[in-house]
Amino acid sequence: MASNYETIEARTDKKGYFYAIDFYTCGGIINKCDDSFTAIFEKEGYKTLELKENYLLDSETGYLNEIKKDTVTFLMIPIIE
Repeated sequence: MASNYETIEARTDKKGYFYAIDFYTCGGIINKCDDSFTAIFEKEGYKTLELKENYLLDSETGYLNEIKKDTVTFLMIPIIE
């Protein structure tokens, strides 16, 4: 996984699940947020997946907790040869 903000330690388990955490804070008058980002997930044998800043508005976005919406779930599609 790549991030424009900081280096993220990312790894997958045997099932292909990513475990990564990225967060940042900003706001107020002095520190303005750049609210545009793209997280790119790549794994050998799977199509590349891009998660963009508007993922909260996407009806296909899944969450572990639909009320909190603090953990996103997604499916990577295997490349069939």
